[in-house]
Amino acid sequence: MNNMYEKQFRLLENKKMTLKELALELESVVGQTINKDEFFYKRDVALKPNTNVSQDTFHVTYEFLDHKDFIDVVASLPSKRKLSEYDFTDANFDIELISYVKRDTPENK
Repeated sequence: MNNMYEKQFRLLENKKMTLKELALELESVVGQTINKDEFFYKRDVALKPNTNVSQDTFHVTYEFLDHKDFIDVVASLPSKRKLSEYDFTDANFDIELISYVKRDTPENK
C-alpha cells in the first residue's frame, strides 16, 4: 500500500461531498491534475446477510491527466432501486476510504 498521502486522505474520509468537490480536494493533496470531467464508478451490491441495507456503496476511480497512477475511493449514498436514479453530479457522497494506487510502468518512471 502506498501511504504517502494517508494522513491527508484520512482528513477527507467520513465527510460528505460531491464527486467533483472530492476531485478538487484530491488535487490539492497530491498536487496533480485529475480528470474531473470523467471518473469511473461501480456499485457494489451486497444483500446478505442484511437485506435492509439503507446505503449503497460505490467504488469511484479518479485518473490523473499526466500519468497512469489513480485514486480509488469507496463512497456511499442512500439506496435507490435503479442505478439511473442516482445523481452522480450533485449528490453528497459519504466518503469512506481513499487509496492512492501507483502503477509501476515504464511510462511513470
